[in-house]
Amino acid sequence: MRASIATLALMAAATALAGLTIGPKPVPRLVWNASAAAPVETNLDINNLRFRYAIEGDNPPWRPLHAFDDGRKVYIEFPRGIAQGEMPPLFVVGAEGRTSDLVNYRVRANHMIVDRLFAAAELRLGERGSEQRVRIVRTDGRPGW
Repeated sequence: MRASIATLALMAAATALAGLTIGPKPVPRLVWNASAAAPVETNLDINNLRFRYAIEGDNPPWRPLHAFDDGRKVYIEFPRGIAQGEMPPLFVVGAEGRTSDLVNYRVRANHMIVDRLFAAAELRLGERGSEQRVRIVRTDGRPGW
């Protein structure tokens, strides 16, 4: 008996199904949402990405998973369910360690794209004095400009 392997890709609306056929019956292997696979940003060179940020502080449901930069912008990845809740605002931390102003950013899917580099920034959500705080700190010790 000779096993045949074939791949079937079916695109219907925003959902894709990949199947694997071994012998006469198809066996589904993977289901994913094609829109979730959309790129965070176009023209990103993977060779320029730097994963040099630590995530510190509280552990709220919206705590970022990763942060990285491309030498011009910082990308902060949140859990996929962030669209169903509130996304916290981002404050850049000044040289003396105090938070300063809000920074310009935009949200694409579950990523926050910050329009500049920073050495440290803080996400805060909640009432003053009891808010949850998560700090994103660059680990290479270089200035954020």
